[in-house]
Amino acid sequence: MKIDRLLRICLVMCVLAAFPRPAYAYLDPGTGGMLLSALVSLVLTTGLAVQAYWYKLVAFFRGSRPGEGERSEGADPGDSQAEASRDSTSGA
Repeated sequence: MKIDRLLRICLVMCVLAAFPRPAYAYLDPGTGGMLLSALVSLVLTTGLAVQAYWYKLVAFFRGSRPGEGERSEGADPGDSQAEASRDSTSGA
């Protein structure tokens, strides 16, 4: 069913492309540079956004919270012995 619809859309697009109408517009050479610049900036911005939120995206798709596996194995947040050993080594 979806294939029939997609095939019809492609057929209509091919027919429309076969009979072009004149566009009464002028695109100067600077327009191409502007469009290229906009495309490059869009790609780079998307890449930087993905890089900035990479761990959150991976955690979202895995179904876990970000930072779940980052705790050290031996230290429990409520473990007073681990806190005491850290305090004695830091000189406090």
